[in-house]
Amino acid sequence: MTVSAVVVLVVVGQARGLWLANLHNGLLAIAFGAVGAYVSFERPRHRLGRLFLASGLVEAVLFCGRQVGHVSTSADGRWLGWLGVWPVVIALALVTLAVLCFPDGRLPSARWRPVVAGVLVVTAVCATMSALWPVEYASTGLTLRHPINATAPGAIDTTWSAIA
Repeated sequence: MTVSAVVVLVVVGQARGLWLANLHNGLLAIAFGAVGAYVSFERPRHRLGRLFLASGLVEAVLFCGRQVGHVSTSADGRWLGWLGVWPVVIALALVTLAVLCFPDGRLPSARWRPVVAGVLVVTAVCATMSALWPVEYASTGLTLRHPINATAPGAIDTTWSAIA
């Protein structure tokens, strides 16, 4: 079902036209979804298969949201564009974790646990800031207004710049 959702989201997004700056998200969605499906078929309920499927699904949401938000001017387009922006940090964390845990679904050593914990904390902070304020809209190429807040307070911009 996850692979079907990935394919549908990528097709719906691609139906909006070719936007080269976003094409990598669609390709990552298909690649991670396909590898996740293969691993899940060969080893049902394996952590790595689930991680690859989750990565593919988040990439598909990013791709579709940005594709729709790139060409839309409606209120619905603003929300879909928002879905194509704020989970970027989640996608980066999932892809990084999937690569780190490849090929057996475990971290290379126990020393990586604090690093992963730190990445998860930074991911949560960045995802929250990006969901609530337009801190990364300028870097994504979307011209739509953020659906929740039009601008970010100075402290949020400063924090985002320091972390990002």
